[in-house]
Order: sequence, then C-alpha cells, then structure tokens
Amino acid sequence: MHGMNLTDEGSLFWRAARSVVDGDLESLRRLLREEPGLVSMVSPDDFQATLLHFVAANGVRDDYQRSPANAPQVAECLLDAGAEPDAFAGSYGGGSHQTPLCLLVTSWWPHGRGVQVELVRALIQGGAKVDGVEGDAAPLASALLFGYTRAAEALVAEGARANGAFFAAGLGDLVGLQRALEQDTLEGLLGGYVPVLEVPRPCSKGAVIQEAFHFAVTHGRLEVMEWLLRQGASVNGATQGHHCELPAVQALFVGERSVFDWLCQRGADLDLVDRKRGQCARDVLG
Repeated sequence: MHGMNLTDEGSLFWRAARSVVDGDLESLRRLLREEPGLVSMVSPDDFQATLLHFVAANGVRDDYQRSPANAPQVAECLLDAGAEPDAFAGSYGGGSHQTPLCLLVTSWWPHGRGVQVELVRALIQGGAKVDGVEGDAAPLASALLFGYTRAAEALVAEGARANGAFFAAGLGDLVGLQRALEQDTLEGLLGGYVPVLEVPRPCSKGAVIQEAFHFAVTHGRLEVMEWLLRQGASVNGATQGHHCELPAVQALFVGERSVFDWLCQRGADLDLVDRKRGQCARDVLG
C-alpha cells in the first residue's frame, strides 16, 4: 500500500469505490491488480465500509449511494478478488447485522435499479451466510421489516430459514402461518425470530396475530390478511411495526394502494393518528 493516503479523495480506495458505484468494471479490475489489498480495506470514515458494502449502496457516504445496472457483476468481481462476503461495517452503530447482505436487503438503490434480487444471489453464492452470521435470520427479518418483498423471496429461494408467524405472514405462506399459530409457546409462535431492529417481542398470541397482520399488509398478502382477521386481527389495530403503527398508514407508506383499499372496505378508520408517523391515513392521502 506504500504509504497510501486513504483519506484523499484521489486515493486508490476512493477511486475504487467510485468504480464500484459507477459500475466501471474495467477501472475496478485495474485498481485491484495495482493494489490487491483494496478488497479488504475499509473506508476511512465512521462507516468503515469495504468495497463490497458500497455495492449494497447502504451504510456508506450519501454521495456514494447509487446502484449501477451491472452491480451484480461488480459484486462478483470483488468476491472473486477475495472480498469477505460477511464483512462488518461500522454503519448504524456497527455489529454483526452490518454485513453487505443485511444492508443490501434494506437498501432502496438496488431495489429501484432492479438489481437487488440478482445481488442477493451473487452475495450468497459468493459465500454470504443466508441466515446471517449469527444464524438469527437477520437478512430475512430485515428485508421483511423494510418491505422489500422480492429480496425476501430471493433469500428464501436461496435457503433462508423462514419459520414463525411473522415470516410466514410476510411471505404469504398461509400454511406456515397456520402451523406457527398452533404453537403453545411464544418462542414457537415466533419460530426463533429475533427482532433485529426496533420491533419488541410481542407478549401474547393476540399481539403476534396483529403484528403478523402488519407484515402481511406490508407485503400485500391479501389472503393472509383475510385469514388473520378471522383470527382476531383488526384493520385498526396498532402494532410495533418498523415504519408505521396502523395498517392503513403502513399500506400507504409502502405503496400498497390495493391493500389500502381492501382495508378501507373492511372499516379502516382514516382519522386514527399513527403515533409513529404523527399522521392519520387521510393526512397521508393529502
């Protein structure tokens, strides 16, 4: 590395990072040949992100958050060069959930570019642990909590563990949901689910049912929602959901207008204030 100044925007690291987010494979390969150690370096800022984290376009500097159309090929290039697929970044407080995979499945940029699913496959096939480095299902939980349906489905297709009421509801697995709700213990209901973000563990079966309803709303699972209503869920029931508290506000937040209409047809109160958002559904509609 020969005394390289990593803080310099013209340094090899930042040139490589720009090549990653611009999809400039030719430049990236040239830089990796010039300095193979780049693949394991971390950004000289609070994010402490490897180049593979930049592929996720999350947990890195704002001006480096973008996804090129060939992002999966960029990821494969880095993995082939020896990038650690489950490296930890310092973003969002650091820890074992700050891996490229967890950050990818909660990132708008690859989703908006249409490359998130391919990137999920590339990372897992490159060695990323599909159930997270602690085996706590963090990638799948994160994708479902943040509303990235196709990323969640891609994780399951690659072998992610999908036990418990919340996962089943979000994935539209009615049989799995019914099986989970037959369990007598809270641990059985949740299927080992660990709330990796800010959703507290529900304290009763009724709370699990309402939270599962929230997951189904987030991912547009109308059949599951209908069944959960018969089990005691409410279209106006508050939850501990990651973004919104009320089903109608959550449906609007994630862009599920057909789900919102479905909720309205079943009595959703559009004037109830969602305490997380500070708005009622009617306010969101404008």
